[in-house]
This record gives sequence, structure tokens and C-alpha cells, in this order.
Amino acid sequence: MNSAGHTLVDDLNKLIDERLDDPSFSIESICQTLGISRSQLYRILKEETNLSTTRYLRKRRLLKTRELLLSTDLRISEICDRVGFTSPQNLSTYFTEEFGLSPTEFRKMQQFEPVALPVVAELEPEPRATELEPVVSIPPRPVPFWERRRNWLMGGLVALLSLVIVSLYWTLRQPDQEPLKLPATNTIAILPFVNLGGGDSSPARDGVMDEVYSSVSLLKSLKVIARSSSDQYQNTKKSMWQIGDELHVAHLLKGSVLKSGDQLQVKLELIGTQDDIREWERVYQGNYQTIFSMTDQMVRDVTDQLDKAIGSTTHDSVKVSGGVQRNPTRTRNLEAYNLFLQGRQLVVGRSKDNLLQSLNRFDRALALDSTFAEAYAFKATAYMLLWVLNYADVKTTYGPAEQAALTAIRLDPTNSTAYGALGSLYHNSYQWKAADNAFRIGLQHSPNDAQLTYWYSLLLRSVGRLPEAVRYSQRAVELDPLYPVILTGHILNCIYLGDKVKAQEAIRSGEGIFDNAFIYYLGRGYYYLDQADYAQAIASFNTLLRLNPNYKNYESANMYCLARQGKRAEALAWLQRLPRTSPRADYDRAVVFAGLAESDSCLHYLKKAADGGFYHRDMMVSTLFKPYRTHPTFRAILRQYQLN
Repeated sequence: MNSAGHTLVDDLNKLIDERLDDPSFSIESICQTLGISRSQLYRILKEETNLSTTRYLRKRRLLKTRELLLSTDLRISEICDRVGFTSPQNLSTYFTEEFGLSPTEFRKMQQFEPVALPVVAELEPEPRATELEPVVSIPPRPVPFWERRRNWLMGGLVALLSLVIVSLYWTLRQPDQEPLKLPATNTIAILPFVNLGGGDSSPARDGVMDEVYSSVSLLKSLKVIARSSSDQYQNTKKSMWQIGDELHVAHLLKGSVLKSGDQLQVKLELIGTQDDIREWERVYQGNYQTIFSMTDQMVRDVTDQLDKAIGSTTHDSVKVSGGVQRNPTRTRNLEAYNLFLQGRQLVVGRSKDNLLQSLNRFDRALALDSTFAEAYAFKATAYMLLWVLNYADVKTTYGPAEQAALTAIRLDPTNSTAYGALGSLYHNSYQWKAADNAFRIGLQHSPNDAQLTYWYSLLLRSVGRLPEAVRYSQRAVELDPLYPVILTGHILNCIYLGDKVKAQEAIRSGEGIFDNAFIYYLGRGYYYLDQADYAQAIASFNTLLRLNPNYKNYESANMYCLARQGKRAEALAWLQRLPRTSPRADYDRAVVFAGLAESDSCLHYLKKAADGGFYHRDMMVSTLFKPYRTHPTFRAILRQYQLN
């Protein structure tokens, strides 16, 4: 045992214990406090404990968790706060990996005696040779036969009792925890780049990050987390390993951009999340006018480094750099490009005003460069959203959206954004086969596109291909784990498939993350509705209403639940407030009459809505109409919309 290493581990333990409840306590903070470099700390810990710095810090937290479970009655969420984990789910996952039981199971097992729990070595250095006590040899006394026989019997009884208890426990135990799976080595998230300059440097920062992300995400052998999830770590205080855990990626790419006049400086860092070690860094400098050639070089360097990092951690022949190529959808006109970036950011907001402003930016960009395929693709997306979100009617949006998407595809046949807009346009107009073709072609060119993957899962749900729908929505969740809309869609897919376990897992994965996301409670509400737990469903819908009073698409489902509870008067009173001449209102009437178990009225209004041009895309698989799926009227509606 190295004396200096022993002292450092002692100091490290004290420091960790002092800051145990701080989830932002990072390896950088440890190094600054102890006055040691990251590489020195990593080397010493490896020599003394055979653990990386990240693993050591995590294990220290887990040992404190075990201590609190044994010595206190604190709830798991309270213990989570005290030991510095970001969520009870992460705590439970790592505790299970370390000790073989979840925290709840560990606490329950304390009542079973004399069952021994798994022995885990404490995080202390081995004692030095000078600290060992002298060993005194004492000859064993002879043990009489009767005493040996009694010991055998007692030992046998204890072993038998232990076996029975353990067998009973594992028989009754609910498998609520999946074994921890380390992220695949070919996974990465690109964190928001830092602007080191003034306000005029923001377009440069956005442009560099956009170019790097767009090109890296085209690599088919690499799983790249969607920006709607990775962008949530803007100005985060979380450590790299915490972000890696939450996004389930093996690598993070960090960047900083400084624009000074016409000069541009970009620094990139590739971080390994399992050990929180910087794997590579490089600084790029040049004239701002050369931004596109600079980013081409950045992408080549990043993918080369990923190949090296993957090769150092696996024997698999996983290569990501084979498909590196220039992003063909961009322009070489910087002014057009900046207008495009502004427009694309406005599309993310999805309000009516933002979408209209985005169209203005795209048109101005296209006036400067009429061959800018990606500007046409996002123009199509903006028009499509204006229609789908009910901001404008189909007559003023469908034609321009389709024309812009087809123009983008003519200019760039690999443009997945255009295929996504076109697929969603066809999906919402009940052109199932055309939508399927558009989505599949788009995914061939951009398998890392989370939104495109999710939209395709919705189409698969509409046409009744539920196992495929779940597979694609699961993939979309993996690519964009912090986007509540995608998780909610996945929950609904699992519900309609009838996979209660997967639906529960998806709901649990959103707890503590999407507590303030109104759409998440739509998924919860439909889950409880499917389980006929109408009180819980209504509670979820009421939470949705509190979080977003303007979202009305769930109201008929809420009335369905009230009707199933026997509150007929309330359901009928709500029906009286619906518009008289609206196909969508006729569909809502059908939902409520389904809750009232009035099949004739339900089917009448479903047919009336369909004849008026409205067909709910989930009607074929919805729990609401499960009793009517074989009825001739219901089947006729499906045939009317080419679904039978």
C-alpha cells in the first residue's frame, strides 16, 4: 500500500462525505480542493481501489445509501437528496447493480434472519503492513462427538431455513428493476456549445453547433441524442457522468465558440462519460468566411476520435467514420444561413406567431439562395404545423407545404426533414401508404432523427401495426429521452398494444422528469382509463388541465371516465356545450356515448364525423371503442378510410 495514496484516499473520503448531498459535486471540484490533476487522481484511485474516479464517487454514495436504509426510516426520495443522486430512479438502478437488490427490497430483507446479505467491500484502502496485529497461534480444543453432531444439526437447520426464506422471497418478488445496462460505445450527445463572445457571436455559435450536429447525426453507425434533449443541459451544473447516465451515452461532445471580428475560434472536447475522462480536445481557428470548411474538418476529427475511443473499449469492429460526408442540404451563403437558423429556432416554439415569422425568414433565405434545400424543408414543416396544430385551414397550408417539401427533395433526395414533413402531411390527410413511403425513405437517410422516428410510430399505430409502433417509439425515446411528447406517444403505443408492463415502465421513467409537462399526464390518464381506474384517470386529466388550461384534446376522454363512473348528468351537460355542426364535435359525442354504453348513439356520431371528413387517427386501436371494433358500422368507417 502506497502511503501517499492511502492519505489521498482518506482525504478524498472526508471531502466526499462533506459534499455528499450536492449532486453538482464534480471531479473538477475534487481536483481543485485536493490540489491534484484529474489524471493523477484517476491513476492513484485505480492503484488503490481498482475503481475509476467516477465509479469511486458513485460507490461512496451507494455505501451511504445502504447505511441510511439500515439506520433510518427516511423515504427513498429523501435518501436520494442526502446522497446526491439526481433522481430516485438513478439511485435505485445503481443500488440494484451494486447490491443485487433495490433499496426497497434491501430494506424489506432486514426482517429475514439469519439470511446474509451480499458482502460488498467498503471503500477504504487496505491496512498498511505496520498496522497489522501480531498473529498468535492457539491450538484447537478437541470437540466431543455429541457437540459436533449438535453443530451439524443446527447448521443444517439454519441452512434449510435460509434456503426456504430466500426461495420464498424470490418467488414473491416483483421484478421491478432491470439490470443496469452500460451505454453502447457508439453513442454520443452533443451538448450546447458555449458562446465566449458577445451577442453578435451567437449566430456563429449556433451555426458551428448546427453544422457539427447535422453532419454527425447522419452517421448511420452512431447513435446521436436529439438536440431537444441535449439542449436542456445549457448552463448545467451536472457532471459529465450524470449527464451520461441520464442520456445513456458513452461520449459527450462539448464546444465553445469565440468570434472576434472576422476571426473564429472553436474548441471541441470529447468526454468519456463512464470515467469522466477527456478523450480528446482540439482548437480550430480561421476566418469566419471559412466556417463550412472548418466544420467539415471538425466532423472528420470527431468521428476519427470516436473510432479510437470505441476501439480502445471494445473488441467489436464498430466504425463510425466510414460515412462522413459534407452535409448537402446547406448553403454557402452566410446571410441565407443565418436567416435559416433564425427561422428554424422559431419553428421549435410552435406557436402560431412563431411559425408565421419562421416562414418569413425561410422566404428571405431562399431569395438569397434558391437552391437551399433545408430552407425549403423547414418551410414545408412550418406550413404543415400550421395546419396540424389548427392555426390555419387545410386550403391555405396543404399545397404550400407539399410543394416546399417536394422542392427540397428535388434539390436533395436525401433530405430527411422534407420526407418527415411530407409523411406527416400525408398521415394527417389519411394517405397511409404515401405517408409510409415518405417516412421510410427519410429514416433510411437519417436513422438518428428522433422526430421522424416518432412520427413514423404514430403512423404505424394508426394502421394497426402496433408491435412495430412500439419498437419505433422506443427507439425515438432512446434518441430523445427528455422530450415528453415522445414519451407520451410511446406510452399510448404500449397501452394500445396491450403491454401493461411496458406502459408502466414508460410512465415510471417520466416520474420526476416530466412532473411539470402537461402532455405526460395525457399518457397517464389514458393508462388508467385503459385499466378502468377512472378516478386515477380523471386525476391525471385534472393535472393536465392545471398545467395547460388551453389544451382541450383530452376533454371527451375525461367525460368518458365520468360517464363510466355513473355521472351521467355531468357527461350530458358537457355534450350540450359542443358545437352543433362540427365533425370533430361529433367524434367527441361518440366518445362520451361510448362511456355511457349507448352503442347506437356512439356509432351514429362516429359515422357522422367520418362522413364530415373527420377520422381520429387512433380510432382503429383506441381503448374507447374496443367493444365496437367488430360492429358493421365501425368496420364500414375503417373501409371508408382505407383501413380494412
